[in-house]
Amino acid sequence: MSQSLANMIVDNNTHFFEGVEKLLEVWFTRKDGMTSNCDLRKVPRSRLEEVMQTVKCEIISMTSTDELDAYVLR
Repeated sequence: MSQSLANMIVDNNTHFFEGVEKLLEVWFTRKDGMTSNCDLRKVPRSRLEEVMQTVKCEIISMTSTDELDAYVLR
């Protein structure tokens, strides 16, 4: 590898951050066993935060549209 290419790689990497990706899968069920009218959006944020504490995680950002909610977790 040429010295200038090595310098470019070093220079580019100094400003690059890629966090560790992990998968958290949570399965929700109803106490009555029914599956109709189930919507994760009906779970209060405080309850979601309790679930996150169980796995030593926290919600640091959330965005929402009419079709989906997205969370950034730490």
